[in-house]
Amino acid sequence: MMKANIDFVLRSRSLFTRQRFAPPGGNIFFHRLFPVLAVFMSVFCCAARPAGRIAVIQARSGYPEAEALSRFFEVDAYDNTPAALDRLAGSLPRYDAVVVGTLGNYEEPQDFKVWHDAWLAYLTGGGVLLVVDANYQSAVDSVIHHLGKAFEAEVETTGCAALDYDVSTTSYEERAGLMHFREHPLLTRPQPAAESFAAAAFGLWAHLKLPDGWENLIACPENDSFMAVRKLGGGTVALTSCAVIGRAPEAFGALLDNLIVDSKMRRAGWTLEAFTLRRTPDGDSIVLDLRFPANQPAPTGVLRLTDPADGNLWYEKAFTATGREQSFPVSPGGRTGADLALEIETPRSLHLARQVSIPQPLVFALNRSIVYPATRNKVSIVWNFADYLARAGYRAELRCNDRPVPVKPLDRNYALLELAELEPGTYEFRGTVLAPDGKSYFQTPADQLTVRADSPRFSLAPPKNRFVENGRKFFPLGLYHVSWSLPAEDRLACLEFAGRYGYNTLHVSCKQPEDPALAAFLDRAEALGVRVILEGVDDKLLTGLLDRKAIMGWNVTDEPDLSGVASESLASVYRKWQQLDPERLIYTVIVMPMNFARYRAVADVIANDYYPVSTGKIEKVNPVQTMLVEAMRADERIPLAVVQTFAFGEQPYSTPAEIRNMTYQALLADVSGLIFYTYSDNEFKLAELPEPLEFMKKLPLEIKFLEPFLLEGELIRLPDPAPAVYAGIWQGDGRQILAVVNASRHAAAVNLPLSGRKNLEPLFGSSSPGPVRNGVLPLELDSLEVFLAELK
Repeated sequence: MMKANIDFVLRSRSLFTRQRFAPPGGNIFFHRLFPVLAVFMSVFCCAARPAGRIAVIQARSGYPEAEALSRFFEVDAYDNTPAALDRLAGSLPRYDAVVVGTLGNYEEPQDFKVWHDAWLAYLTGGGVLLVVDANYQSAVDSVIHHLGKAFEAEVETTGCAALDYDVSTTSYEERAGLMHFREHPLLTRPQPAAESFAAAAFGLWAHLKLPDGWENLIACPENDSFMAVRKLGGGTVALTSCAVIGRAPEAFGALLDNLIVDSKMRRAGWTLEAFTLRRTPDGDSIVLDLRFPANQPAPTGVLRLTDPADGNLWYEKAFTATGREQSFPVSPGGRTGADLALEIETPRSLHLARQVSIPQPLVFALNRSIVYPATRNKVSIVWNFADYLARAGYRAELRCNDRPVPVKPLDRNYALLELAELEPGTYEFRGTVLAPDGKSYFQTPADQLTVRADSPRFSLAPPKNRFVENGRKFFPLGLYHVSWSLPAEDRLACLEFAGRYGYNTLHVSCKQPEDPALAAFLDRAEALGVRVILEGVDDKLLTGLLDRKAIMGWNVTDEPDLSGVASESLASVYRKWQQLDPERLIYTVIVMPMNFARYRAVADVIANDYYPVSTGKIEKVNPVQTMLVEAMRADERIPLAVVQTFAFGEQPYSTPAEIRNMTYQALLADVSGLIFYTYSDNEFKLAELPEPLEFMKKLPLEIKFLEPFLLEGELIRLPDPAPAVYAGIWQGDGRQILAVVNASRHAAAVNLPLSGRKNLEPLFGSSSPGPVRNGVLPLELDSLEVFLAELK
């Protein structure tokens, strides 16, 4: 049985279906990894990117593995099907490496023995095979067991007890400290892959027990392996427990580059110890450093740099090494990248190629294209000024229509602008680097911002960032309907349920490739007064629906941090959609709390879907949603909680007690809305479960009662009276509502300080408590009980 180490339960969807995966042993498992993708490359040195051609075998589960690696390689994607693997077997000599991606041979397992001859010839001839997500025994065995006697001994995949940590309280640094990197050239030459994997701080859950003959590159705390390699002739087989390439593409790109370079050098019979790039201290030049082994003859060769845009050669240098180390300073002349080719001619022919990205002295971008009165006081920007220039006395400033604007640091790579003084209109912003003598040294491209005098139809109201429609606050209470594969009638039934029982918001899918029933659905939603968040749209469909009054917002993409969609690319889509439809909200769901800050600039509404039922810790709903609220208020974004109603596969579904408990945990975090996942998807149907269905019919009555307090009142959080017990008081218009939530699955006896308050009127079925004595209210709470009362 596999034990998941993190109490997050994630859902992964393809475009049309929501997938759930079960590993051997029957437990439902969703990948729990924490990407730390740098928003921008380090300004200390040049980031080198490998060049080569690779194949990626990927599952049809929505993980964009090939797309993530296309930043670094020419990539051909193959499904894990017999027909596709037949084609790959016939094309293996074309590729420098082949990657079996996340869940690549798990969902539709194939026995690679069928293509044994092709794979053996490829690997012994110098090919590279990297198996990502090597966490499933049978999936790994069927890929490598056929390769010969050396691979017949089983690489056992088991859960790692040392990785059972709490995601909501464990820092990236603590998680990274669980990975122990061995000194090995495949982790350092030519790229610092170890640094990239450490920075990614994967939320690993399993390790590899290695038989003899494997080299352990990254050890776990139990001295088993997170990454291992074995040589086969001139080639290499590599396994790693790390998964979801899109969460750390730089790490996987560096590893693949090192594996490919190592293979080429072994075939050439000649070694290059180092092939690195750095900046000079003044920042004006980049330097290529080569280091050669002492026991090899001094090489001769040629270094060439060409422009990736037009292919023009802009640097060429022939050399004969005069020692173990050779350096080439190059002035980039304002270029942001180059194709680099290193050709060693003697003593052995060796050709290495890579793409070089040259960071700029200052990186600047606006995170909004339009602001209005409620959002103009906190406008976040990307702001990354090179430290080496700051140390040399240079300074960076932001100019608006050529006038300096104060920049307030927010967090890593981000800053805030306060633009309350700007009159309505369109303004041009540009970052400038000034030399110590005050002269302009560098300027960023201009970015434009429109300042509106009025508010859009849908907006927010600070400081609590509540939803606003046409100037009036509202509290979304909604349901998901995953409509891709379901009949249009089921989507309409969900809408009718919402309208009848008091749900004012639906998140639904636009069926693909056509949705002829959507128009009637939106007409009915408008008639019922139900607002709609629509997913599955593109620019064309979005602009074609601008006149539909029922639409409240657009889902730009679901769970981008889980699938590895880069925040900067998603932010550009957000700004574009803001311009296409300035009257509505852009929505997304971010899974990992550590990613809230990184992804908050990609939408107006940032939701979180912490799903603890059956596989997690239900008491973590409140702290996770609290982190969401705090992160969103720093940048005037709207925090929304997604609450679990569905079941994972054959696991028990959420009971009424669990749903109500999670609901009030989220409310005590002060979220701006609730949406329940789900009414229907391709496996779960709320309408088929009488007990939860009846409860969901009644729950809106409670939220409606609390709505004035949620929108206009103040939430006073009380100190937690016991572990996993949360308490707070909503107050407004002279009234006070007490909520105490026992998020534990055990009964709890607490003494709640309530000085000055004597009488309580229980609400919504809560039992009458004992009297308040000496300013203390004693409460006996059952497992998962929610106690509500009005204080008199």
